[in-house]
Amino acid sequence: MRICNFALLLVTFLAALCGSSVAAPGNVPRYRQYITTPDSTANQELTVTVVSVDAGRRTILVEESPGAVIVTSDTVFDNNLRLDELKAGLKVRVIGIALSDGRVQASEVHAAR
Repeated sequence: MRICNFALLLVTFLAALCGSSVAAPGNVPRYRQYITTPDSTANQELTVTVVSVDAGRRTILVEESPGAVIVTSDTVFDNNLRLDELKAGLKVRVIGIALSDGRVQASEVHAAR
C-alpha cells in the first residue's frame, strides 16, 4: 500500500511539473507531447564559433556554451550555408530549443554578420 501511495504522489508531482493534472482513478491520463520532445519550447538565439562538424551525427561542436548544436532534417540553413560547409572558426547564429542535456536543437542556422 505504501508503494502505491508513493507512486501516486510521484505521478502527481511529475504531472504538476509538466503542467498537467492527474486523471481520476479509472481514467487513462493523456500525456503531453513534450514529454519526449525538447524541454523548452522557447527558442534561444545564440552566436557561436564552430569547432568541428560531425555530419554523420548531425552535430556542430562549438566553442561557447552549449558546446554542441544538433541539426535535424527540419533545420533551415541560410541560402549560402550547408552543414558540410561549416568550418572551424566560422561564426554562426543558431536559433533553437535547449535540450535537457545542455545541447541546443537548431531550427535555424545562419552565417553570423
